[in-house]
Amino acid sequence: MKEKIKAYLESKNIRFVDNDAFLSFGVNGKDTFWTTAIRADDSIVNIYSIVPTKVPAERYDSFIKAANALNVNIRYGSFELVTEGEGAGEARCRTPLFIPKSLDGVAFTELMDSVIMFHEGVMDAFAAEMVKIACSDNEE
Repeated sequence: MKEKIKAYLESKNIRFVDNDAFLSFGVNGKDTFWTTAIRADDSIVNIYSIVPTKVPAERYDSFIKAANALNVNIRYGSFELVTEGEGAGEARCRTPLFIPKSLDGVAFTELMDSVIMFHEGVMDAFAAEMVKIACSDNEE
């Protein structure tokens, strides 16, 4: 699956970095810039877009509350926060996708086009708000 996604990104002239676990590339949104990473495990594909500001530990509760409120209105995908380990404070939008191994050609391209367009639309709509929440001194 990873090779299909690499070929798709190349066909769209998207420059990406191939880190063993995922493919990543930068996205210029309407209000901010972020990194998108795609991880393919067999037929399960997860698209992650990382909010460009880390959330300080003292803001975790407020951020999680705000993300949960947003997630109620997002029909596919969600915002999440890494709270432990090396990536602690990383906020991201995750869109999971099942792609049958047999899906190829135009159908594969159309599916990837629509999922990436949807995913980037969610980030465009909410990334700037997520940054504000991460940096705010006001409790939500």
